Amino acid sequence: MSVPVGARAARAPGVRGPALARGAAGVGAVVLGLAGGYGTAFLVAAARSYCDAAWEPQHRFVFSFVEWPGLELLCLVAAVAVWAGSRRLTAGLAIGWRGVVPVSLVLLTLAVLAIGCFAVLGTPSGYPGDSGLCPASNIPPWWPSGLPA
Repeated sequence: MSVPVGARAARAPGVRGPALARGAAGVGAVVLGLAGGYGTAFLVAAARSYCDAAWEPQHRFVFSFVEWPGLELLCLVAAVAVWAGSRRLTAGLAIGWRGVVPVSLVLLTLAVLAIGCFAVLGTPSGYPGDSGLCPASNIPPWWPSGLPA
């Protein structure tokens, strides 16, 4: 069976080349957002438990049922919004850049959110920490001094 010259080759039913890749990248943004939210919540919980600041049972309850889901939702929405916006901005670029730029922007956004949430939620300044391992600012000694907190 030959295909006439100039005719397009038929694709198998259900196979959609670039659209399938776009959908997979969107799922990747969702996965990165959820992983970023989990990592941010883990970082906040590690700092609070190390310094024993705002880590009493009632604070752990609020963290588990309010702050952690809030961080997950924040990172998820940010990752998907940045991915969607960057896909629109890179529509005219070469195919290689259309994959690299959105992922890089999503990762950069999640890193900035993690540092910001750590500074706001993870280090409650002035809260009396009971562990004696942290200064009054409740910034753990393992936190890199070059990053804001």
